[in-house]
Amino acid sequence: MMDSVLTFNSVYVPKVVTAELYQGAKSQKEIRVINEFFDAFFIIDQKEDTWIKAGMLSFDLKRKGVCVNLTDCYIAVIAAENECKIFTLDKHFKLIQEQKDLIDINFFRSSILE
Repeated sequence: MMDSVLTFNSVYVPKVVTAELYQGAKSQKEIRVINEFFDAFFIIDQKEDTWIKAGMLSFDLKRKGVCVNLTDCYIAVIAAENECKIFTLDKHFKLIQEQKDLIDINFFRSSILE
């Protein structure tokens, strides 16, 4: 699945995900791989009100009893703003997607994600 995503689609990565990748690196070798990773993808930045929308999404989710961290809300908002599909194994995004009245996000479908 990942090969077809990379072959047939442009891949967009929010800047906050770049920070998450560096944070999770375990060695200088992984840092070098991450550096090369950025050459292959488009890095997207937020709009003026993206963080406000992310905060409001988090607030609305919390009021519905759904607990999702702010960074995942931000990624959902920036994906929706840029009409990007999300490719992730993080279950928080499924929780966000179930709240269609709050935000419309889409995923690449794959058995690896289910």
